[in-house]
Amino acid sequence: MGELLNLDILWWALGNLVLLFIAIRFFLYKPVVKFMNNRKQQYADERAAIDTDRRVVIEDKRDYRRILDGAQKEAEQMTFRRLQEAEERVRQITEDANKQAEQILRDAARSVEEERERIKAQMREEVVSMAISLSGKILEREVSTADNQRIIDDFFEKVE
Repeated sequence: MGELLNLDILWWALGNLVLLFIAIRFFLYKPVVKFMNNRKQQYADERAAIDTDRRVVIEDKRDYRRILDGAQKEAEQMTFRRLQEAEERVRQITEDANKQAEQILRDAARSVEEERERIKAQMREEVVSMAISLSGKILEREVSTADNQRIIDDFFEKVE
């Protein structure tokens, strides 16, 4: 019976071992494996989300760079257009100012010429008036040649 006892104990130990294995597998191993698989899946999902986000960020960065480059080019074009418009405006203002200056010079020259003609006419009238006055004085009295010469000299001194 000694051997039987050992065999019973062996069977009993083997049965306990099998039950312990089943219990551990059912209550410990499967939940741990399930937890680890879930954790692994969660990390894989997070990694996929991070990779997707990274791709989106890279694409957005490219889009933003393209938009920024386009905005920069547009700003340069706008600046160039504004500069051209300003240069055209300066040219137009300068041209208008030159035309006005030329007109002012022409008006001033015409005014000077008119004033000169008026002064000439006034001088002619004065000379005629003096000549008539001189003639009247000469005719009013009988004077000698020396008196006539003196009157004529006085007249010319007044004219000068």
